[in-house]
Amino acid sequence: MAPSHFLLTSALISTAAFGHVQLLTPSGNDVLEVGTTLEVTWKITIPHDTINWDLHYSVSGQKGPWEPVAIDLPVGDNTQNSIHRYDWTVPNTVSDMVWVRVTQDNKGGNYDDTNDQACAIVVPATCNGDINMDDTVGVVDLLQIIEHWGQMNSPADISSDGIVDVSDLLIVVGSWGACD
Repeated sequence: MAPSHFLLTSALISTAAFGHVQLLTPSGNDVLEVGTTLEVTWKITIPHDTINWDLHYSVSGQKGPWEPVAIDLPVGDNTQNSIHRYDWTVPNTVSDMVWVRVTQDNKGGNYDDTNDQACAIVVPATCNGDINMDDTVGVVDLLQIIEHWGQMNSPADISSDGIVDVSDLLIVVGSWGACD
């Protein structure tokens, strides 16, 4: 009988309990592209005498250091299960250890929550071969290769080998069409 009681007690102790505020997004394992907008969402699980909300992020781990995203956001709907939102422009801080924290500033003490697992901030994929940056690899890009043929230190050197040559031409031909 004792082993069953021990298992039940262990299961109850290890069960996760949400605090007074719950961060909904990002939740973890999210891949965030630099410059995009992420809707950070959270909900009140236990209402308090809330003064305002603070959002921070860390690229070093769950213990910080923390950089401000938005400070002293309005309280809004302060009822239980109310959902709150903030549009965050993802900064140019590449990391695979990104944590977002929401803090409920209260008169009697603050409560916070973070994503459950680390997220990543990445540089958005570029369209290889799109020299003129119009999101299409086509005739204009091919003409750039021809115009800069044999030149060094040229924006048409998309292979980054130091000279505009057949390797750049092959990249343009191989990437022909609309960018993803």
